[in-house]
Amino acid sequence: MPKFYMAYHDPRDVAPDKKGEMQAEHKAWASAHAAAFDVPESPFSAQWTVDESGVQDGYASPTMGFCVFTAPDAEAAKKIALDCPFTKMGVLHLAQMMDMPSV
Repeated sequence: MPKFYMAYHDPRDVAPDKKGEMQAEHKAWASAHAAAFDVPESPFSAQWTVDESGVQDGYASPTMGFCVFTAPDAEAAKKIALDCPFTKMGVLHLAQMMDMPSV
């Protein structure tokens, strides 16, 4: 079955009175799809941009974290992503992962 990478990008602030509600919605979503997760939510802290000119603090499109999950196909993966409450406060990047031969 295909694996999918999903990253949480460009988070917007959530009103303090809505944070608890958003966290509860996200926990419910994660619980509903727990069996699909190969790598559950993995949050990030510090981030850097690395290119041929060196290393700079930060990144142009901040990422809160990522997960990897298994789904029968891309349509099923898109449904899981669309159901994620994070879309109320940011953008999700969803990509199907490629199988690479071992070295």
